[in-house]
Amino acid sequence: MKRMSGLSAPVDKLPEKWVKVGKIAELNIYPVKGMPGTSVDEAMLGRLGLKAINNPHLRDRVFIVCNEEGKCFSLGKCPIFALTRANLEEGDKLHLSHVKDPSMDIVIDIPTTVDPARLKTAVIYGERVKAMDCGDKVAAWLSTLTETPGLRLLYHVLDEPQRGPVKRNTRFPSYRESHTGAFQDETSYMVMSDETLAAVNAQLEKPVEHRNFRPTIVVNGISEPFAEDFWGYIRIGHGEDGPVLKGSMPCIRCNTTTVDHETGTFRTDGQPLRTLYKLKRQVGDNKVTKLVSKSAIMGIHFGVFEGENKVIRVGDPIYAALL
Repeated sequence: MKRMSGLSAPVDKLPEKWVKVGKIAELNIYPVKGMPGTSVDEAMLGRLGLKAINNPHLRDRVFIVCNEEGKCFSLGKCPIFALTRANLEEGDKLHLSHVKDPSMDIVIDIPTTVDPARLKTAVIYGERVKAMDCGDKVAAWLSTLTETPGLRLLYHVLDEPQRGPVKRNTRFPSYRESHTGAFQDETSYMVMSDETLAAVNAQLEKPVEHRNFRPTIVVNGISEPFAEDFWGYIRIGHGEDGPVLKGSMPCIRCNTTTVDHETGTFRTDGQPLRTLYKLKRQVGDNKVTKLVSKSAIMGIHFGVFEGENKVIRVGDPIYAALL
């Protein structure tokens, strides 16, 4: 389970000028890819994504549902995942439940050490990632939930990424191999603001919530909607030694945004994705704007630049170095 080597990264320099742009409103950890997350008041900035301070297994997107060929089954294929809950109890237990069916309530042991006999492969955009199979009990639960046979739950034991750079992302000048997470599609962090969500909802008959977009860090108090599109770096906290995240690329949206989280089905009106396709705007420099000109975008991907394993908290100020 060694990390794959990739392209040598350019040398990036820490910005000298910072502007206060808002504060942290929410911190969200999504332990199982595609399932609802857990909001926390504070967390550590890990290479793979946010991780809880008091529970080493509560980390962002370290569980993944795959078929026998290793192909990921997430919210876009299984909208019923919206009605599940994935909680990590004390010790090494994962508690899975269904909000509308109390009979579907199981607790499984998390495989916290590497056992070669239980290693399986998950494939994320062509990158092969070794992870531990969580057993037949949860596999049967997933197959019953989704009515899809052969699904398995895998766990990323390591605290370091195994993936090389995602080829389609290397088009973006700020994307770095170090931004890759465990089982995230793009990078280990996604940031968006309350103000941007409000601007999108102003154009919808039925509003959506942050959970439709699955951000890890939600910011509020920014000067105007979509201002985060121009944050090249962000520094978190009051001191100059606060941790720094580097902007990677805009978040290109797909059908997961159209899942109705009350019913576990796709919305028939295609919203908010249809509206996002119409919002053509600048998202940084001209090259990046051109790359995403035909896409639906919402939020910005980031990776850890400086201050790995430092603690960040809801209410912490956010400073940005602008593009």
